Parts: sequence; structure tokens; C-alpha cells
Amino acid sequence: MNFPNSTLPVTPTLRMHSNSELVGLRNLGNTAWMNTGLQCVRAIHELSSYFLDGRWKSDLNPDNVLGYGGEVAEAYSDLLTKISATTGPVFAPREFRAMIGKVSTAFQPGIAPADAQEFIGFLLDALGQDVNLVKKRPYVEDPEISDNKINDASAIQKLAQEFAEKHKARDNSIITGLCEGLIKDTIKCPTCTKVCINFNNYIFLGIECPVENTWRLDPNLEAQVRDEEPTTLQGCFLETYNKEKLLLEHDAWHCPRCDRHQRALITQELWTTPRILLFHLKKFDKSHGGLVNLHVTYPVEALDISDWVVSKNFNSKLLYDLFAVVNFLPGEGKVGHYLAFTKNRGNRKWYKYNDARVTECRVSEVVTAGAYVLFYRRRDDVNLD
Repeated sequence: MNFPNSTLPVTPTLRMHSNSELVGLRNLGNTAWMNTGLQCVRAIHELSSYFLDGRWKSDLNPDNVLGYGGEVAEAYSDLLTKISATTGPVFAPREFRAMIGKVSTAFQPGIAPADAQEFIGFLLDALGQDVNLVKKRPYVEDPEISDNKINDASAIQKLAQEFAEKHKARDNSIITGLCEGLIKDTIKCPTCTKVCINFNNYIFLGIECPVENTWRLDPNLEAQVRDEEPTTLQGCFLETYNKEKLLLEHDAWHCPRCDRHQRALITQELWTTPRILLFHLKKFDKSHGGLVNLHVTYPVEALDISDWVVSKNFNSKLLYDLFAVVNFLPGEGKVGHYLAFTKNRGNRKWYKYNDARVTECRVSEVVTAGAYVLFYRRRDDVNLD
């Protein structure tokens, strides 16, 4: 159950040359977060092609109240075009930086360095809104399922389809077609046992990492030290999804039967996955005030998530290959530095992007304790029902 889009070809004609992929981005003053995010988003070749060959122009929706008057889409297309045309090894994205600071207060110059994952989320959402094919959003009620159908697989399948259709009626762009999947939420009231099922769209799969378990007291040093024993992406996923959890007090759910807020039990399950699958490894350590290194191992090739997806709306394995990584190197306090790793489309080699500096790297260097956002692409031989 995908979100098909007329602007999304099955086999896109790519105009972005592999040489332009090796162009570094000049740091304009605490802009490693932006440069890193841009290098990874540029590696989504389906999206880059769309903006380089001009298809975005016919989809432009400057009147969308949730968009930016087409300004983000225009600036991003201009950025890709200039990078593609540059003859040097480095490009300074000054105009794009100025535009981002103008349209979003979170990314204004002069404030503390921004978060790369938040920037990527903003950029993908803004691009999607600026080229949203829906010119007038209809008001659509959330579909519901009756109490006697909550264990009926076919009824739940129908409910998911209705949620998907509702979403597409309001948001339909290359971003929804490429990068959005569906999460199933099952919420149960602990008092009256009322069960509600709904579905939500996602671009990032937020993965809870066991940050609190990475510090221990070393009696020899009389100080806290970090354990470096790695955990796995699959292990973190299974601790985040497909299991029942108790909602926190500030996330209390309003039970329609009890007519009061309850700390309900919730199970979030992966229902569908997009062609471009993004994992956000949540490594914020509240006790130490910032992102921390935590070694989460993840496959570079053939990530098999078939067992993670509960809908089973596919008839072959769901295999994904890594093609980009946002890497964060913690510094003192909340200060740190971002790097990007991307796989070159032309020569299939991996490269590290440290702002203006671009260097070839080994595959083994791509899996690091600093990994923060993972970009995976689904293999094309998967058939979805």
C-alpha cells in the first residue's frame, strides 16, 4: 500500500552527474548541520532528478497555506542546479542558507547550531508542501473501526486503506510518494479496556536507543564512563515498536468511553514502509545534556525488515540498502560536529563529507558510533500488493 504519484517515475532519468555528488559545501559559520543534511538529501537521486529536470515546476503549489509560497522548492532546485554546474570541488550555499533562515526561525543565523535531523525533516516537509498536488484540502473525518471489529484483520486492512486515502486527499507529492510510510497505533484504556486503532504517516522512523544504559560507575576511576558495547538496529527497533507500552503522564490519551484522560497502553506497529526509509537514532542523553556516541550496528546492504512489518502487504522480502548517513561527533556539552557519508551513484564508492572536504572512505568507516540518521533505499525487486 504505497502512495503512488504521477510525478514519480518508476525509473527516473537522472541528470545529476556522479562528479557533482563529490562537491563539498563550504561552512558559512556553524552550518555543518545544514551541509550534512543537504549532502544526504541530495543522495536521494529520485528527488534530485525531479528538481534538476524541471518536473517540480508543473507541481508547484504557491497557494498552499502549509507551504512556503514555492520559495523552498525554488531555492532547492536552484541549489542543485548550481552544484551540478560547478567546476570546482566546493560550493558555498549562501543563497539557500539565507532563504532557510528567512522562512524558519529555528534556522536563523546567529543562534545555536541547529539539529541536522530537524533540518532534514523541515526540508522534506517544506518541499512536499511546496509541490503538493492537492490545491484545495478537503476536510475528511478520521475513519473509525467498531468495537466488534478490532480483531478482524480484513476490517483493519480496510481501515488502513481509508487512512491512506484520506491522507492522499490532502497531501500528495513526490515526498509522500518516496518517503512516507504508515504506522498502526493500538491504544487500550487500562480502566474500561476500550480499544482504538488508528494510523499515522511517518517520514522518520524514530528509534529509541538505550542511552541510559551506556553509562556506568567505574570504581577504579571514581567516575562515570561510557560502555562501548554495541547494540543493533534491530534490537533498538524491537524495543521501540511492535510491543505494548504505557503512555507517559504528559501523553495521556482521552478515552471516549470513560470521557477522561488515561495513561493508556499503546502498541505502535510498522504497517507500510516507503521506497526511501529514514531511521532517526535517538541518542539524546538528558543527564549529560546532548547527543552522545552510542554504537548501534546496522547493515550496509540487505537490511531485511520483512518481519518488522505487520501488514504483510508484500510478496517478497523487504530488503533495503544503505546509501547515506548523518554522523554526529559530540564535543563539550551540547556542542559537536556533523559529517555525512553517502554512496556515489556512479562508481558505487562511499565518500565522507566534512563540509568543504570530501574524501573517499572504506565501507567499514560508514558504520560508526556517531550515526544519527540512516538513509535506506528499498530494492526494486519488491512487489507490493
